[in-house]
Amino acid sequence: MTGWCQERPNTNNSNPLNPHKPAKSKNKKKKKKKKKKKKKKKKKKKKKKKTPKKPRNQERKERKKEKKMPLTPPYTLLPCARTDADLDACAAVATPAFHRDPLRTATFPEHLVDPLRPDEELEFRRRRIRKRFAGGSGVVYKIVDTDADVDGGGRVVAWASWMPPVKASSLSAGKEEEEEVEPRPKCAVPEVFDESSRVMKEAKRKIWGNDRNFWDLSGLCCHPDYQGRGLGAALVRWGMEQAEKDGVPVYVEATPMGRFLYTKLGFEVLAEYDLSRLIPDGEQFIFTCMLWRPSNKAVT
Repeated sequence: MTGWCQERPNTNNSNPLNPHKPAKSKNKKKKKKKKKKKKKKKKKKKKKKKTPKKPRNQERKERKKEKKMPLTPPYTLLPCARTDADLDACAAVATPAFHRDPLRTATFPEHLVDPLRPDEELEFRRRRIRKRFAGGSGVVYKIVDTDADVDGGGRVVAWASWMPPVKASSLSAGKEEEEEVEPRPKCAVPEVFDESSRVMKEAKRKIWGNDRNFWDLSGLCCHPDYQGRGLGAALVRWGMEQAEKDGVPVYVEATPMGRFLYTKLGFEVLAEYDLSRLIPDGEQFIFTCMLWRPSNKAVT
């Protein structure tokens, strides 16, 4: 008799291809896969070896070797001469260097520029730099692009001003050494100029008191056309090398733009001050006090 027959279900858990072999359950296959994965993970873990942490001084020395790139021609690092020519060259770099800085644009807005005195801000910067030159104790270094000047003298494209350390015994008894505040120029917004100057002065006083035993980076400028070439870092490293020899720290008051550079060079944050309230468009502006510690002395 012919006809159709219904396929019977495989109820005895046997392999349909070979009824003598039991079929492998899916659960057993999953377990085997998990075991293989665990074995692979163990092998990977064995290969990874934990490297012991290096001492702080050793880390700093290695970091210094990696980042210390000497200046190459046409750039030359030189001490500034106390001449009108160098003074004018440094002032000419300062104005464009801070042209886009939010605090600078809030302090010196275009609508306050006197058409009869368009260079008032430049003159203000000249007076500030002259004080650092004339004081005798201040040190100013410049970077010159020797290919930029057809006369062969080169062009100043970046500079840094430093105040060397002053030991407590050298200061007059009971008197705090204070830097004279430059009179506010007419092209500056009084509230912004006065408040930012007050905050910066108070910040240093809170941190140091009467102590002046540190290298103070009081100014760092690089022309916008030359930024991103390591010139600013080269100027800062010069001061770091002097501080290392003297066994004293380096102190700097950083703008948001400068903070990135100082962090890369190993500076740490001491204090932060929010000056965003002084910026008209509400742009964030954090003024940061930073410190670099020499490797041969623990600075508290």
